[in-house]
Amino acid sequence: MRRIKEQEFVIFDVETTGLSYRGGDRIIEVAALKVKNGEVLASYETLIDPDRVVSYDAYLVNGISTEMLEGQPKASQILPELLTFLEDACMVGHNLRFDINFLNNELRLAGYPGINESVTLDTCRLAKGFLPDLPRYSLQTVAYYLGYRKRQQHRAMSDVEMTSHVLARLLQVAQNNNIEDLNMLINIFGVQKRPKITTRAKLKAITASLENKRYLHLLYRSVASGTTRRKVMPRRMLGDGKQSVLVAYCHLRKQERYFNVDNILSLESC
Repeated sequence: MRRIKEQEFVIFDVETTGLSYRGGDRIIEVAALKVKNGEVLASYETLIDPDRVVSYDAYLVNGISTEMLEGQPKASQILPELLTFLEDACMVGHNLRFDINFLNNELRLAGYPGINESVTLDTCRLAKGFLPDLPRYSLQTVAYYLGYRKRQQHRAMSDVEMTSHVLARLLQVAQNNNIEDLNMLINIFGVQKRPKITTRAKLKAITASLENKRYLHLLYRSVASGTTRRKVMPRRMLGDGKQSVLVAYCHLRKQERYFNVDNILSLESC
């Protein structure tokens, strides 16, 4: 098991000339923090000359002008040290797919392979999983809910610092919900799409547990309490297919509970 407390995370953010890397937009600023168990180990930050003008809409958001980027290094010049900084860490960001797409585009233009997306966490997806009652999941909204009172500046390092706070609080929520295994979080809340466990596979595992009178460990998402890890003893099944409901004794709640099979994110017998 890869424990959350033992893992290095790199919180990552970029600012860009616009919203479409396919349309020719480029990175103009990169920032990253390397953290482990709540401690900042290192930081990285640079402006980048994108070889094109910054769109007016982008300037209104981040305040970075084309003139500010004159004389700054090109992306191809900073990529080697950036890749070294990212190495062996779990990459984290809010709506991380956007940042990864732009980074991979810069890597492609410079002749590098894309980054490894298999060890990543998206704090937006984490927030949706653990904070089901929020009206919106923008970085500012989530951070404010979790006690971070600074206003979002839409500059790379300030957004990274805000995301770092969000990550620390959400990882604490995960651990409070009996989730210690980072791989479990990565499989559900990373940017790389992984095949979901099918309803048939869930029902097969539950049936085997009922027959053998064995406990199940569930990663379960409910509307009321978000994503939690439960140790349960199955009692019986109600309904069929995606509408099936598992009736089981839950050791977390110390009582018999009902679990919608469709809301079971993962399960294993024990």
